[in-house]
Amino acid sequence: FQSSHEQDGCTTSDTEDEDGGGMAAVNHDTNTNLVKRTTTANPSGKGPFGNYLCKSYGVPLPEPTTDDDTHTDEDDTTTTTTPTVILEGGSLADALHTARSQGRLLVAFIPATKPTSTRRRRTTSVPKIYDQMAIESLVSHEVAEVAERRARKKGDEGASFVLWGARSGSAEAGVAMKKLKVKKSDGKSPVLLVAYPSRTIDSYGRQTLTPRVVAQHHCNPPPSPSTTAAWLNALRKRHVKQYANMQLELRELALLQERTQGYRSSIEGDKEREATERRE
Repeated sequence: FQSSHEQDGCTTSDTEDEDGGGMAAVNHDTNTNLVKRTTTANPSGKGPFGNYLCKSYGVPLPEPTTDDDTHTDEDDTTTTTTPTVILEGGSLADALHTARSQGRLLVAFIPATKPTSTRRRRTTSVPKIYDQMAIESLVSHEVAEVAERRARKKGDEGASFVLWGARSGSAEAGVAMKKLKVKKSDGKSPVLLVAYPSRTIDSYGRQTLTPRVVAQHHCNPPPSPSTTAAWLNALRKRHVKQYANMQLELRELALLQERTQGYRSSIEGDKEREATERRE
């Protein structure tokens, strides 16, 4: 949809982004010919599961950040929103596949407590507070920046982490705890760990992804956003070998797909030439 208002020689119009990812406000100043475009945060926020955690545990979503880009045209200035990193839900198996297919490590999170109603949310219990602290860190801009940071300085452009979580007490949380081989020590701290999606191939050529935990935070108390970002950044640097292995696999897969496509195109071209020769 589009609406416009004119006042004092200026026109302001609201248009929907082509990707459906938010609203863009465009201000046209007829006197200075200056066009200012500001793209607000994607309404999906941190994704369905990330938004669920924030709403259920009373944690506010972070305010969007913007970057100003000045084009060669001195009269055109653009402000765009820095993309956020969503917090994935679903199954652990799907999260591992996503991480491996993108050459990233997996950050797994499981709250210690179940959500409470809005009227009972103002609780001082330690487990509830710890869950809120951990969620606030995971949805922060500091963690998003590290998650999207290039995994290796001399490597490909692949990012570093996929963020995933499960509902406390859910069947998926139970399955994840077993696969991750996690044992809660005190019963009041959430689970926060980083795993490498290790790939194994059996004698029949079937591939299996298994989470191999490389680090787990005790979360007693959970780290702040800046501390979480620093922790993840240190793990990113420490596990360069794992990133290199995944990126090599992705390059080989891309090369195989390119060769396969080239072979198919060649076969189709040969068939077309043969058909043309017969008609002649």
